[in-house]
Amino acid sequence: MNVVSNITKQFPALRFKHFRAFFAAQFVSLIGTWMQGTTIPYLVKVITNGNNFMLGVVSALNTLPIMLFTLFAGAIADRHQKRKIVIATQICLLLQAAAFAVLSFSHALGLGHIILLGMIGGLFLAFDMPTRQALIREIVDIKALPSAIALNSSMFNAARTIGPAFGAAIVAALGATICFGANAISFIGIILVLIWMRSTSTIVPTGVSSMRSLRVGIKYAREHHGIRSVLILVALCSLFGWTYVVVLPTVPKDFYGIQDEARQVTCYGLLMSASGVGAVIGALSVSVFSRRLMLSKAFIAGWVLFCLSLVGLALSPHFWMGMVAMFSAGLGLTTSQTAGNSLVQLLVSDQYRGRVMGLYSFLFIGIAPFGSFFIGTSAHIITTRYAFLVNALLCLIAIILFRPPTLTSHPEPAPAKA
Repeated sequence: MNVVSNITKQFPALRFKHFRAFFAAQFVSLIGTWMQGTTIPYLVKVITNGNNFMLGVVSALNTLPIMLFTLFAGAIADRHQKRKIVIATQICLLLQAAAFAVLSFSHALGLGHIILLGMIGGLFLAFDMPTRQALIREIVDIKALPSAIALNSSMFNAARTIGPAFGAAIVAALGATICFGANAISFIGIILVLIWMRSTSTIVPTGVSSMRSLRVGIKYAREHHGIRSVLILVALCSLFGWTYVVVLPTVPKDFYGIQDEARQVTCYGLLMSASGVGAVIGALSVSVFSRRLMLSKAFIAGWVLFCLSLVGLALSPHFWMGMVAMFSAGLGLTTSQTAGNSLVQLLVSDQYRGRVMGLYSFLFIGIAPFGSFFIGTSAHIITTRYAFLVNALLCLIAIILFRPPTLTSHPEPAPAKA
């Protein structure tokens, strides 16, 4: 009993039974999603005989619907019951995974199917991401919100570490069909939990169009100094922070002189694992310490740690130093991202939550392809080492120019009309 009490004291969100069920079911579903996410690039490489250009095209097309529809999806989330929207998106994603499984089983899965189903899945995710993030506020109270966001972030990063490993092993041993089927089955738990639980949705009254509602939400975020500062930094992090992993596969050879291809793959996996472990610890630390430390300080400290870690990675002469740098980079970047998400959710008024989280998702994921293009191009021109140094410098300049205000309480902005 004391153990349970200590856990809920450190992670207040776990006091809520609906959140506990949502957390567990979502973890299983995300592992399945990452398994499928590992299988698709493998199939693209097999179908195209290792064409890296087509791999990039497929990835970009899958992300395109997120870029186009996430903002609109946030406006929809504020006008309808969020729980029902997430149920609908999870069912659609289940059907998408089932379609992949059927086509793979019948040996009919081609590049066109992968692109089409990937874009359809991207459309569902565009509506799912902002709505699911906004839904958390309806499952826990405002005091437990930072804990819930931090636990969700740690779960995501844990699934990101576990899922690809499972996916690669299953594809190698049993084939892609089993991977797709397992992902489809993984959605059943989260759908049943969402049907079972109840939430109190804050819905914008009808009478204004969705586009008008979206414009009002963007204006609200722009005029709110705290939210605006965090969102600008989230956008810059998407452009110059997370995208460093795009060229990470070249690090073992370029930085440490590893020529054997098998060893390069192994070292790349170890670097990603080190980042994943740091990311899980970073997310959990925000949950544990968010009641004692101001989230704005954690946001800034994580950002600065990431910048220094990226410099350390660029200058590291030995692989073990690179592992340490990747661990601290994952720790810093995820601490900053989790604290930033918590700041936005604490500052935003409930009636704007869906639209603001739609804007957050758009800036965090929708513009990432531009950042990938930037670091890929700069690495090609000035080498990966100097590309990392440039990105670290740009991130440091960003935190100096757009430092968010210190949050000592949880103010609720006065609601506007619409």
